[in-house]
Amino acid sequence: MDRLNKYGKTVFIELATATLIFLFVYTASSKFLHLPAFKSFFTKQYLFKPHAATLAIAIPLIEMAVAALLFFPASRQAGIFSAAVLMTIFTLYIAVMLAFASALPCSCGGVIQTLSWKWHLALNVSITVVSWLAFAWCAPPKNFIAINRSSRKPV
Repeated sequence: MDRLNKYGKTVFIELATATLIFLFVYTASSKFLHLPAFKSFFTKQYLFKPHAATLAIAIPLIEMAVAALLFFPASRQAGIFSAAVLMTIFTLYIAVMLAFASALPCSCGGVIQTLSWKWHLALNVSITVVSWLAFAWCAPPKNFIAINRSSRKPV
C-alpha cells in the first residue's frame, strides 16, 4: 500500500509539473506575443501605471524562469514552490479585483481570455491547490532515526 501511495504521489507530481510548465510557457508566450496589449493593461490601473513597462516584461520572464526551474529535476522542488507562490499571487489579485474593482480589464491571452473572471478565479484556485499539494508531496523526507533508549542503537 505504501508503495502504491508513493507511486501515486510521484505520478501526481509529474502531471502537476507538466501542467505547470505548459501553463507558464503558454501564458508567457501569449504575453510576449501581445506585449503592447499586455503593457496597456497595466497602464489602465492606477497602482501599476508607473511600472507598466517593467511589469509587462518582468511577469512573462518570471513565468518562463519558473517553467525552466520546473523542467530540470534538480530544481523541480524550487520550481514547484515558485509556481505555487506565483499562482497564489495571481489568484489573490483576481479575488481582489472581483471584490473591489468596478471595471475588470483582462490581460490574459488565448483560451484563458475566454473565461469569465469567476471561472478564471476557479481555475486559478484549482491550479494553486495542485501546486501547493505537489510541493508538499515533493518535499524531501526529514531524516529521522529512532533510537532504542536501553541499547542506544538505531531501530
